[in-house]
Amino acid sequence: MLQLIKERQDNPLLEEDIASARGHWNRGKNYSDQKDYDKAISEFTKAIQLRPNESSYRKYRGDAYHQKNDYDKAIADYAEAIRLDPKDCNSYDGRGRAYFKKKDYDEAIADFTEAIRLHLSATIQLHSNATHYNNRATSYYYKKDFKNAMTDSESVLRLDPNHSQAKKLLDWIRKNYTPPDTIKY
Repeated sequence: MLQLIKERQDNPLLEEDIASARGHWNRGKNYSDQKDYDKAISEFTKAIQLRPNESSYRKYRGDAYHQKNDYDKAIADYAEAIRLDPKDCNSYDGRGRAYFKKKDYDEAIADFTEAIRLHLSATIQLHSNATHYNNRATSYYYKKDFKNAMTDSESVLRLDPNHSQAKKLLDWIRKNYTPPDTIKY
């Protein structure tokens, strides 16, 4: 708090910059909601230019790039958001989703694992942590690591018993996968 007061004394335009950046961020969120991702990216970029150390602006721009299927730019923004705020589980989740879309399942799993770890150490609703587990379960599934996909799907259902994607994935695994330790030779 003292640092912010000192910054304001040293730079009287700071409050104006903060307000202007928030305005661009809000417009960017509105454009994203309207699925106009080019305009959203433009607004988020303006917010970043005014407040380059605000991690959420990078995360939201990463989300917009992700929606445009520009996964490399999304990953770069999520990585910068993580550098600025290493405890933000949502930036790890976003980067993990982008890696997943690029079929880089090992990187996706690493990011989803970190999102789960951070989420568990924070006081955030458990329901939203089901998303991180489900994303990791899906990544394991595509790697054909069905044992870990099953474990994570079961974790999802403990957190959110009505999670339809986890139910479908778990049903498929149970019907089509025989764990190696149960095969009789």
